[in-house]
Amino acid sequence: MSDRFAIWLKVRGLGLAPAVVRDLCVVRPLATAEELERFETDVLAGFVPARASAGPADGTVRGGVGPLEQTRSWFGRPLWEMEPSDADASFGKVLRASPSGTRLGRSQALTTYFLFLELRHRAGVHRMTGRVIECPIDEMSRLRGSKDAALRTPHEPGWNRPLNSAFDGIWSTWTHRGGNHERVTSTEAAAIALQDHAALWSMGEIRASDVVNAACDALVAGLDTPGLRMLAACTRAEADYDVHDLLPAALDELDLAFHPVGSEAGQEAAARALARRVLAGELTPREFAFRIHQRHGHDLPLTERLAELDDEYDILEYGDRTVDQVNAEVTAEARRLAVHPTDPAEPTDPPG
Repeated sequence: MSDRFAIWLKVRGLGLAPAVVRDLCVVRPLATAEELERFETDVLAGFVPARASAGPADGTVRGGVGPLEQTRSWFGRPLWEMEPSDADASFGKVLRASPSGTRLGRSQALTTYFLFLELRHRAGVHRMTGRVIECPIDEMSRLRGSKDAALRTPHEPGWNRPLNSAFDGIWSTWTHRGGNHERVTSTEAAAIALQDHAALWSMGEIRASDVVNAACDALVAGLDTPGLRMLAACTRAEADYDVHDLLPAALDELDLAFHPVGSEAGQEAAARALARRVLAGELTPREFAFRIHQRHGHDLPLTERLAELDDEYDILEYGDRTVDQVNAEVTAEARRLAVHPTDPAEPTDPPG
């Protein structure tokens, strides 16, 4: 067996020549960690327009990406490595106490993502990792519910429909200032969006590549500085390394604030950014209160009422308040926090 590629075994009298061949993986080595990271980023980037082409609202599309990123952060490895036992641990232990809507949304997002992997990247994943794509959520563990998720395959019409910015809705909305309502210009909204992305990134809520996308949107909206151009020019591969250095200067040129990681000002800015996502329809009131409570507890004065409201969701069945009433108060808190970044936000008194 000196030949590494094949050995022919001739069977006398039968005229047969079965071949024993070497696995191609020996010839074609598996991908490196760096190659896998780039591949995973590109796969997720392709998932967004694939979902958008099926017709759901942009908020729904981006709302489906968040649960994937949260699951990826918890799992610590590419999602295609998840096994049924990992899904059981996630939904049966980690998320067991979470609201049923949150668990259902994350389950359906994961199922849709694996459908996308099977349709578009089955061969690529196998070539790079040797793994066969298989959804970790099976009939035994599948959650039941009515939330819809759809995926359009490339040959269907509408594949090239552009995906709007996550903040397109904010560009055409009203912001509340000092009791008056003023129209927000696209350049101002782009600045707010960039500031929000910076705050969310500094708190670990989003990726560096999301900040680069916001910088690109700001350029398209009409903002233009040397630092902003440099930030927008980053590739996805460069973002994780370069955003740390480029973002502070770009914000400073636009008279926007950069908050140090872990600072109270940064925590407040991130809370305001999440509040604006609630008003844009990208977060439900329940999810907003839960994320604020989970990250800050009752320790951040600006969001203490939201932490209390998150507690109220858990005891609704024992009290006389309804989900709609708590949702309305959380939304009122979101409006309070979502005022322009330069305006003060005074805590509202809870209704008596």
